[in-house]
Amino acid sequence: MSLFRAAAEQGFAQAQSNLGFMLAEGRAVKRDYAAAKLLYEKAIEQGLPQAMMHLAVLYEKGRGVAQDDAQALTWYRRAAEAGYRPASQRLFAVYTNGQLGEQIDPVRAKLWADRVQ
Repeated sequence: MSLFRAAAEQGFAQAQSNLGFMLAEGRAVKRDYAAAKLLYEKAIEQGLPQAMMHLAVLYEKGRGVAQDDAQALTWYRRAAEAGYRPASQRLFAVYTNGQLGEQIDPVRAKLWADRVQ
């Protein structure tokens, strides 16, 4: 934990995202969604798609932020467009099952499925 914190403070995006995840999940630390969000945002400033996905989850679940399907979709899309496969998988599920306020859309589902492969 101390190594992640030190690396995050020095601006390493992956460490910021990992530490944010640990804070959001309460792993080895007290759960702190607000601190996690700030760390994700710092990692996002450096273009880390994993942090975009983690931020999307916060918005989808309403953890430390107001629940917001539109924001969740925005961050899932940005992560997927940056090549982050789990985000493409999530968008495939969204359009296959009609989630996050979106209708079932086989065309969009296929678009995201194609990105997963």
